[in-house]
Amino acid sequence: MKKIIHIDDDASDAEFLQRALRKNRINYPVDWYSNPIAALDYLFSEETPLDHLPDLTFLDINLPLMDGFEVLTQIRGSLKTADLKIVMLSTSDEEKVIKKSYECGANHYIQKSTDTDKFNNAILNAVKKFIE
Repeated sequence: MKKIIHIDDDASDAEFLQRALRKNRINYPVDWYSNPIAALDYLFSEETPLDHLPDLTFLDINLPLMDGFEVLTQIRGSLKTADLKIVMLSTSDEEKVIKKSYECGANHYIQKSTDTDKFNNAILNAVKKFIE
C-alpha cells in the first residue's frame, strides 16, 4: 500500500492536509511528524526497510530545530532516501523561497492557502503526479 508522510510542526496544518486528502478521497496512510529530527530518524533508520519508505512526503519549510531546506538536503544526501518524492509546503509565495526549494531538490512546491479549494486541488494534483 502507498504511504505518505507529513513533516510539519503545526497540528492545525497537519489536520488541514488530512482534510484535503479526505476531501479528494485519497485514503493512503499518512504518518505525521511534528519534529523533523524524528522524521529523519525514521527515514534513515536501519530498522526502516526500503519498502516502508514513503511514496510521497509533504515537508513544511518553517520547522523548529532545522528548517525544511535542511531536512530536504539531508534526505537528498542519503542513498537510501535520495529518490523520495518531496513536496515542499509553505505560506510563502516569494520566488526566492520557491527557487530554493527546487535547488535543494524538491519535486514540487505548494503554497499553503486559506483558499481551501485551491489547496485541495494542489494536494490532489501532487498525489496524482507522484504516486497514482
